[in-house]
Amino acid sequence: MLEWLMAKKKHTGKFADLYLERGFDVLSVKVRPGQFMWPVKGSQLVAQSVLDLLSQKYTARPIVIHGFSIGGYLWGEMQLKIAQDLPKYEELLLNISGE
Repeated sequence: MLEWLMAKKKHTGKFADLYLERGFDVLSVKVRPGQFMWPVKGSQLVAQSVLDLLSQKYTARPIVIHGFSIGGYLWGEMQLKIAQDLPKYEELLLNISGE
């Protein structure tokens, strides 16, 4: 889950519980205001960290990405990173599902 700016755990936890009840593993990612305002030293580094984790740990499992508000922006940053090194993330992309 790519959370909205300044999201509180009591709110995002409801969505995490929904996914957990359905058998999904949940990774919650937040972007702080400063990371959003200075993307080169903030959100782009977060995007790279998330991609590194997913490509190391979850390449053999289906992945659903749920982006809320600023999380959609973070997903865009992740897509830019993927496009810059497509061969590295090809296997990961095959496991991402969504509509």
